[in-house]
Amino acid sequence: GPKYGRAEAVMAVSNAVATVAAEAGIARERIHVVPDGIDLSRSVQPASGDMLRSLGILGGDLLVVQVAALVAHKDPVTFVRAMAMVRARIPRVRGLLVGEGPLRAVVQAEVARLDLDRTLSLTGFRHDADELLAAANVATLSSVEEGMGSVLLDAMAFGVPIAATRAGGIPEIVGHADTGLLSPPGDAQALADNIVRLLSDQDLAASLAARARMRVEEFSVDKMVERTIEVYRGLRRRRAARAGGRG
Repeated sequence: GPKYGRAEAVMAVSNAVATVAAEAGIARERIHVVPDGIDLSRSVQPASGDMLRSLGILGGDLLVVQVAALVAHKDPVTFVRAMAMVRARIPRVRGLLVGEGPLRAVVQAEVARLDLDRTLSLTGFRHDADELLAAANVATLSSVEEGMGSVLLDAMAFGVPIAATRAGGIPEIVGHADTGLLSPPGDAQALADNIVRLLSDQDLAASLAARARMRVEEFSVDKMVERTIEVYRGLRRRRAARAGGRG
């Protein structure tokens, strides 16, 4: 768009976002991909048994958590439908949808329609979202569009296996059958199948999570800062070259 027209450099969080920016008319050589970084040094304790019980989750339950605003591009209804399919195969599954947004009523209606009231809780916005995510057996993200899906970086750092869609920049951080399981956007059955695989195959879940934990080192805040500084250094070098070495 016009507001970026005069920018010397535009930073995008993923190649997917860079492509959208280029299609909007920004010169590709001015777009630099600098993925979001997370603080890998922070320690997060999984939510306590008491906290989980207050949300209706008991000791033997298998927990699936999606941390995402209830907005169209996160497609929470596909997550709800997937959870109905998972429950049909794994009755003691429980789901948490952590986040708030304009689709709350739509999502709640779908939960009621599928008789998931006791299986799936809409927690609204939570300050302890990280702790809830860290307590999950599986982390999901059902987005139809996504710049990057940085909540998945948190799941990777916490060692929680991931079932997500291939939307936007997600495949740039999660490799299918390498660091998580990916499915087509909008496909509740495929998402459900991947959740069931992770809940029922401990070895697969553990190996994906272990590789994800190594992969997430690429997305530290330190790496993000390094890459950002490199963009500015490049601009300075180009300016100096244009000035004929006068810089």
